[in-house]
Parts: sequence; structure tokens; C-alpha cells
Amino acid sequence: DVISATTGDQIYLGGVSGETIDGAGFTVHAGGGGAVTLGGGGAGNATDIGAGAAITWDLLMGSNATFYGDGSTVNSAGASTYSVSGSSDIVTAAAADTVTDSGYSLLVKIGFSTGTLSLASFGADSAGVIDLLGGAGGYGTANAAWSALVDDGHGNSTLALGASGSVHLTGVTKEMLSAASFRIG
Repeated sequence: DVISATTGDQIYLGGVSGETIDGAGFTVHAGGGGAVTLGGGGAGNATDIGAGAAITWDLLMGSNATFYGDGSTVNSAGASTYSVSGSSDIVTAAAADTVTDSGYSLLVKIGFSTGTLSLASFGADSAGVIDLLGGAGGYGTANAAWSALVDDGHGNSTLALGASGSVHLTGVTKEMLSAASFRIG
């Protein structure tokens, strides 16, 4: 089903399965498991997305969203800005995404087509992990990835991913992380 929404709309979904929500400035309250696609056709601009149970959220190119709730999965098609505020959430980031970690125990999966990924507030999440899928960046171990972080002298750091791009950690210095902050998937 496709739901068209406008600014201020409140959308309540019970058990979800395959819904697409298109529009701007709306709030979704989702319960039960399932999958929801935001931003039909890439024009989405959803805000304050609330999940009552573990939901898989698929963001189309250029989406803008905030996710609340625990155990959710966010899959981005790229060039999206989103904040994840629950615990034990999973994000599969894409090229030109800007992600804010406002939760706890966030798993950020990064593949080979990342471009420049901006990840903010990740250092405040002591249980957060960056998973370099398929060895993205060419790092063989988590320690090698951590060792490759470069501070910019202004409270940020960058992890080069070779031809795949880079991960810019806003407000996060190398000293705020450790090898335990990385996984080679």
C-alpha cells in the first residue's frame, strides 16, 4: 500500500507489511514487526518516526527521518539524513548518508559504495560498532581499522575506505574509540 502524507499528519500502523509512505513532515507510529518504505520516489522528508517494535525501515534516496524504538533496522539507498535513537538498532548506510547516533549499541554496516558517510555522536555510544562489510576499506582486522583513524585536530576523525570513500566521524576523536568499535564483516 502507498500512503500519501503531508506536514503534521499522524500515521498509525498496527502490524506492518510492505507499506510505502510518501510525503513530508509526518509522524509514523508503527507497532508489530514488518517493513516500511519511506519517501516514495526519493522525495520523502519524513520526521519523528516512532517504532513500537522491531521494524525494518527502507529509506529511498534523499530521505530525512528520526527513528525511535529498539531493535529496528534502517536500510538507506543513499543521500539521506537520519538519526537513530533506540538501542540495539542496525543501520546499513549508503553513499552520502548523514547518520546521528542518539541511541545505544548501534551497529552501522558499511559496504563498498559508501562515498563520504558522516556519522555523528558515535563516540558517545560506548557499545556502538562500525561493521566494514566484505572488508570495505581493505582492513583485515578491527585493530587495523581503528589504527587507520586520523584525527583532524578539531574533534573529528576520518577512516579512509580507499576507492569506497570515507567515514567522517563528527565529534569523535580516535581516542574515544577502540578496536572494539570496529568489526570486519
